[in-house]
Amino acid sequence: EAYNEADITPAQDGTFNRLASTFRQTDLASGTVVPGRLHLFACYGCPWAHRAILMRHLKGLEEAVPLIATEGWWPLTRGMPALATGGWRVDRTMPASTFAQSASALQKHACQLPFYLWMLYTASDPKFTGRVTVPILWDAKDSKIVNNESADIVRIFNSPAFSKLGNTEAPDLYPAALSAEIDEVNQRLHDGFNNAVYRCGFAGSAEAFQNARKQVCETMGYLEERLSSRRYLCGDQLTESDVRCSPRWCVS
Repeated sequence: EAYNEADITPAQDGTFNRLASTFRQTDLASGTVVPGRLHLFACYGCPWAHRAILMRHLKGLEEAVPLIATEGWWPLTRGMPALATGGWRVDRTMPASTFAQSASALQKHACQLPFYLWMLYTASDPKFTGRVTVPILWDAKDSKIVNNESADIVRIFNSPAFSKLGNTEAPDLYPAALSAEIDEVNQRLHDGFNNAVYRCGFAGSAEAFQNARKQVCETMGYLEERLSSRRYLCGDQLTESDVRCSPRWCVS
């Protein structure tokens, strides 16, 4: 993710509090879920974005949902005034022809590399002044961001509408019989692991850092204990919880 100074300024007690994602549409019209219309902008190195990439692969959506790889241009992601020259951008190694096809909805930028993701945010909302983050689920026909919350995108890709576009034999990763358990584990993962590492990194005091560190260690212990007698976090199959956990676990 890319943060403004205000976004990473800790609370008075030094605690980092994550801001909510801006674009949260989850109820997609049937005409929207068609091959090639929705694109995923994501960075392989970002654990939040990588879980959306994993779900796209597990559901066999590679042909239906084009993936546009991005990279963070860190020196210039510190505030909206710098958006004209920096922020998340499309990977410079991408062939221009591939980029032009993927970003065809933004005609005036379609053949320009690098392409910065603030362009997608301001195309969706000209008055936007918030965070520019990945992943992004982009509607190439209507030129707007559908969703920029990774948890939502993971759930969207697992929906029946998307399952019909990909591998129809791929398992349901949020089965009704396990939904309550998955939701409970997901909340523990978010609070004590996926988000807690950022609370460590952006802590504004030693006490806030130690509190967040303790929560990370306790959650890793919880995960190890849970996996000591089973292969998956929930039930006896791969679920959304495993997808949410894996990227952060691999880099921790």
